[in-house]
Amino acid sequence: MRASARLRGPDGRWFELVHGDVIGRLVSAAMPLDDARVSEAHAMVSLREGELRLIALRGLFAVDG
Repeated sequence: MRASARLRGPDGRWFELVHGDVIGRLVSAAMPLDDARVSEAHAMVSLREGELRLIALRGLFAVDG
C-alpha cells in the first residue's frame, strides 16, 4: 500500500497526493492552484519517518486558511 493524503483545493476539488507530488501554479502540479500568491512549485509532499509531510518550497503556506 502506498501512503497518500487527500486534500481539498479552494475550488472544492479533491486531490490524492503521494510522496514527491508538487502543489503550486505549475500546470503539471499534482494539485494546481490558480492564485497569484502561490509560487509555481510552492510545496511538496514528502515521506519522512513514515509520515507524509507538507514541505514549503517557496515562502509560507497555510492549510485550512
